Amino acid sequence: MSNSLIQSDLSELVIGLSSEHAYREITPSHTHSRAQFLYASTGNIQVFTPNHVWIVPPMCALWIPAHVEHSVISLSHVKLNTALIEVKAAELMGQHCFIIRVSKLLHELLIRLNEIERVNTPHIVSAQELSHALQILIFEEIRNANLLPIQIPWPKDKRLLKICQELLSAPHHPKDLSAWADHIGTSSRTLMRMFQKETGLSYRA
Repeated sequence: MSNSLIQSDLSELVIGLSSEHAYREITPSHTHSRAQFLYASTGNIQVFTPNHVWIVPPMCALWIPAHVEHSVISLSHVKLNTALIEVKAAELMGQHCFIIRVSKLLHELLIRLNEIERVNTPHIVSAQELSHALQILIFEEIRNANLLPIQIPWPKDKRLLKICQELLSAPHHPKDLSAWADHIGTSSRTLMRMFQKETGLSYRA
């Protein structure tokens, strides 16, 4: 990270954001003016963006650029310890969503940043100085983290959307292609073409 980025507005390089959510709780679709490093420090989440659905594995987070619409479903009891990243700094990460591995260090740094106002700080270090140090470390850890190329393309056609939503909610009870075709009033061949066109994947995939 360049010195200009650190000096531009250090106090707001990274803003912590924490919350707790019950199993199957839905956070409605919304956007942020900053990029979001969406991390569940406890539990698992499923995130919907305009073109994909993301099931975020443990010790992983989803990078969401600024102004990208997204909604979240809790797949268990969830505690979020996320970070909102300053716009110019976030530009270094690009304009696409992707999953990032969270190191043990980054895990602890995010929790500490979100606890900073509730935990007593030694007198030799002010809360503001500690916050600045944590912000720099968090952003550097995010920038240097390993990416995981896992994503599920999400269709826009309402008929396919219904099928994909049912498959995702009950993957152990899949219907065969002909049953789905009958369900939405089309042929199996047409449905196969729709899957390929909308998602780039076959129904089986």
